[in-house]
Amino acid sequence: MKQHRLLVLLALFGCASSSSQECGESFVRRDLLHDTSRDMLRELFGDRVDADAFAEGTVRFQEAETRRPEATCIWDRSTLSVTFPLPEAARPQPEFTHVALVWAVDGFVELVLTEGGDVRTPAENGRFPFAIAVTTLADVPAAEVEQLGAMLEDEFPNAIVRLLPAEGLTVDFARPRPGGLVDPSVMTEVLDLYAVLRDDARVRRFSLARKAFGDGDRFGRSVVLTADEVSLGCLRSFTAQPAFTIPSLADPLGEGQVFNVEECPIDCGGSPCR
Repeated sequence: MKQHRLLVLLALFGCASSSSQECGESFVRRDLLHDTSRDMLRELFGDRVDADAFAEGTVRFQEAETRRPEATCIWDRSTLSVTFPLPEAARPQPEFTHVALVWAVDGFVELVLTEGGDVRTPAENGRFPFAIAVTTLADVPAAEVEQLGAMLEDEFPNAIVRLLPAEGLTVDFARPRPGGLVDPSVMTEVLDLYAVLRDDARVRRFSLARKAFGDGDRFGRSVVLTADEVSLGCLRSFTAQPAFTIPSLADPLGEGQVFNVEECPIDCGGSPCR
């Protein structure tokens, strides 16, 4: 018990700079996490940003979990994130000043955009850039809103448009890589869509429709990581409880989602999850 309390205090007051020997087995190297995130963002945004964009990012850990009363195990939603300033040419709106790759330890990775005040908590408050809510002007007839939706579907093959009576429409972009990021071609469509919506006289405003991570998750504080090695054992502060997944990052930093079948068996369509 004393050792557990010590680990909690270290996590809250500076364990991010401790060695892997003090914090347990290394989970990932900080420089590999940073540089992989940088390279993936440069590939996604392509020629919309300068070649030296995303040079210096901030690496953070934020613990999170989802509990259900009937379950003896938790869903571990903890994340490692790398946040970079977002070049103005790639911003949907001026207030979205930063972009982050959020690597969940249950094997998923997400791209999120953050407003200035949310830079320290990208997993908790970051917005999903591929889900856009469009509000049209009040005097735009319903027929014109339908025309706008049809035009967007024709111009953007990966867009899924839904009309919202008396409000406008939503645009969602499907993600072709399970657990991973969109293809660069989809990112290009998203950035082009932002430009079209900004210039269309029928559009009063548009916004990023939802957070990338669930509102039902319980989040801990966000900790900046500066050590060469990232060791999860030192960073955790929640009560220890088995999780449905074994900590692993998405490709290329890990194996993706790995189920903890021995401690927390669950049903995946009639057969054990692997």
